Amino acid sequence: MRDDINMRRLAFSTATIALTTLFITACLESYTPSVSDSDVDLLVVDGFLDTSDGSATVKLTKATTLDNGESAPRVQSASVTIEGDDGSSFDLAEDTAGIYVITAMPVSQATKYRIRIQVNTVEYTSGFEEVKLTPEIDSLSLGFNDDGTIYLSAHDDADKIQYFRWDYSETYEYRSRLNSQFKVVNKMPVYRNEADQINRCFKTLTSSKIYVTSTVQLNKAVVSEFPVINIPPGNKKLYVLYSALVKQRAVSKEEYAFLDQLRKTTEGIGTLFDPQPSQALGNVRNLNGGVHPLGYFSVGNSTSKRIFIKYTELPKYLKVQNVADCPVDTICVFNMTPNYFICSKYIEDLTGSEYLIDALSNSQEIIGYTQSAAGCADCRLAGGTTAKPSFGHEEVYCILESEGYQI
Repeated sequence: MRDDINMRRLAFSTATIALTTLFITACLESYTPSVSDSDVDLLVVDGFLDTSDGSATVKLTKATTLDNGESAPRVQSASVTIEGDDGSSFDLAEDTAGIYVITAMPVSQATKYRIRIQVNTVEYTSGFEEVKLTPEIDSLSLGFNDDGTIYLSAHDDADKIQYFRWDYSETYEYRSRLNSQFKVVNKMPVYRNEADQINRCFKTLTSSKIYVTSTVQLNKAVVSEFPVINIPPGNKKLYVLYSALVKQRAVSKEEYAFLDQLRKTTEGIGTLFDPQPSQALGNVRNLNGGVHPLGYFSVGNSTSKRIFIKYTELPKYLKVQNVADCPVDTICVFNMTPNYFICSKYIEDLTGSEYLIDALSNSQEIIGYTQSAAGCADCRLAGGTTAKPSFGHEEVYCILESEGYQI
């Protein structure tokens, strides 16, 4: 009898859970608030004074709605000044639209600095920020796992730095699927010299996410194997040569809280069970009594470390390449190509837009050429450039070249 009661209770509970789940899922509908870009008039400030070289960069934009696929509008023709609590003052110049810079600014580790911004008649300022000294990065390493993660380790000998921030730029070499050895000049095939090659390209990308961590819960200020970059197997970044320059900054408790909240807000929006958006304004205030800006101005030095990863040194599970199918056609020399060739066109019909791959010849002369699509032969169409990056570390190239690697 007791077992029968228990079974009925279980059946009732299961039915209740099923009905509750059905009710929840049936009532959930996507909702997009009716907020347009014209309703958003919030200044966004991203500023940093690097005491390593006395340079400062301040980026001013306007906030946009979450569903806006366009980049944030830049705030131009603003007045941007960095002030020290010792009475010093330095004006920044607008380098490109919405980006204000200064170089070789005399700074003192003992001085606190703030930013002052004027946009039209509205004035904004931060509090005075003390200089945060950043320790060196100990190591960058590719982890021994199957997801292509680069890990960072660092520590502070004095155990004073408890909050860290990172960003990075990554540059990788890649090749087009086919090598176009000939270009068309005045309707004639001409062999490409080294300056004309379009088979080998380099592309540089910058980090778009927020990377922060805290060592408050640890006995020492040690960051051990923080996952800073992920390159999944089959990604073209690893096909030839990959390099990443990671920059590290020590931040204050307040800036860490701001950045961590911003990270949660920007990465967690999506479902009912994700963290909901909350206010994360930063340390810049509106002196006119209006809406405060979003953003942060901080002061300190930055340290950096670069890692190189060669395809030939990758573990087997990361040597995955998704190779595109690139068929070729034949361009024939009139009256010289054998009858069994299928010609897509003749040299006389070249327009100059063709990508000629290789020459076809008999024992004495060229009788035709192969051609392929632009996307298979021109690496620049994938967003890169044929200009070799220097990174400011030519000695790295010398080492790689001494190992027999083409740079």
